Amino acid sequence: MAQKPTYEELKQRVKELEKEALEHKIAEDRLRESTRRLQDAHDQAIIYAQELKEEITERSRAEEALRESEERYRAVLEGSPDSIVVYDMEGKCSYINPAFTTVFGWTPEELIGKKLDYVPEENWPEAELIIDKVLAGESFSGVESRRYTKDRNILDVSISAAIHLGRDGMPVGSVHILRDITDRKRVEEELQKAHHELERRVEERTAKLARITDQLKLELTERKRAEEALRVAHGDLKEKAADLEAANEELSQYAYVVSHDLKAPLRAIRNYVDFLWEDLEATLDGEQKIYLDSLNHAVLQAHELVEDLLEFSRVGRSSGPIRTIQIGAFLKELVESLDLAQDVEIVMGKNFPTIDGEPTLLRQIFQNLISNAIKFNTSAHKRVEIGWGPLGEDGYELFVRDNGIGIEPRHHEQIFRVFQRLHTTQEYQGTGLGLGIVKKAASKLHASVRIESKTGEGSTFFVALPKIQTER
Repeated sequence: MAQKPTYEELKQRVKELEKEALEHKIAEDRLRESTRRLQDAHDQAIIYAQELKEEITERSRAEEALRESEERYRAVLEGSPDSIVVYDMEGKCSYINPAFTTVFGWTPEELIGKKLDYVPEENWPEAELIIDKVLAGESFSGVESRRYTKDRNILDVSISAAIHLGRDGMPVGSVHILRDITDRKRVEEELQKAHHELERRVEERTAKLARITDQLKLELTERKRAEEALRVAHGDLKEKAADLEAANEELSQYAYVVSHDLKAPLRAIRNYVDFLWEDLEATLDGEQKIYLDSLNHAVLQAHELVEDLLEFSRVGRSSGPIRTIQIGAFLKELVESLDLAQDVEIVMGKNFPTIDGEPTLLRQIFQNLISNAIKFNTSAHKRVEIGWGPLGEDGYELFVRDNGIGIEPRHHEQIFRVFQRLHTTQEYQGTGLGLGIVKKAASKLHASVRIESKTGEGSTFFVALPKIQTER
């Protein structure tokens, strides 16, 4: 049978157990602390991994944004119409855009990594100033200079430049933009020349104007003197005009009286010629008959002249009333009263206007014009056209056009003078008073008469009449 432990042994065993229990507790606490620390480290690892992931994501985004920015920047450079060249800090080309190649001729393969020598010697001062400013970190624009092309042609350029920073914010080079302003400079030079020329002309014109002004002042003084002399002369002219009008009236009366008094003797001579023919016809020889024929013809001519003189003297003497006349109907009635031959065609215009006028004077005008158009016409078919057209705002112009023999321009004024004939009585009958009557009657109506004609091409007589007649 086993021996029972003593009290001391038990006590010692209890102490050992308590010690083991304490050590076990300490080990548990240490384990628990280690577990806690391990959990904390795990949690920190998870947080760090998350932060690292976010940092990587943000860096990727930044790199993508930077890439897009660089692409946009390159697209801008590539698409710019202005020439762009990028230099590194040593002054070597690191980039040129297509516009630079187009304008200056060099390709990227010819320039990248090399220094570009295209500054004319006389433009080096501003070129050095540009380099110094850029290296000092300054930006500028619009500096005008000149540059060579690959073919050694010189272009005028406007230069803008700025420092080029790297990703770390440190300068890595400079960007230069060159705009070709050769055409603009040429235009400016031409404008400058034009400006100087204009100033020169203005000075000349100013001097000329001053001379003209002085001349005008002198002429104005002379004109005032002339106006005063004209005023005095006008009074004399009015007096002479009154005297002339009285003399013309007396002359018309004289012509009327003489013409009227000549009719009776001419009628008696013609009667005696007829008597001689009746009594002596059987005994007259050929020469005597010619004498009597010539005498009879002369009497007829004298009678016609007397009648025309009477008509000329009567023009405007007894003023009739001014009437409103439908000129188309008036002319048609006049033509019908003339008893024209079968070989004469009268062509009337349409829509004739209504005018104020004196019928007698109008009849004297157009009867003579129509009669002359037929008389001085050797065509087999004689054509007379009567028409009209407006004349400004206050009048009308009527015309009589024929296909007759025409009149040379040098005689256009002569034919309106009394007794002025261009042909003998053997060629064309008449006294030379017809157009004189036309002109006098027209003046009484405040009208005018003109002619357009050439030999062999017919004639057109124009009568300019006012719409409304004033008192004569």
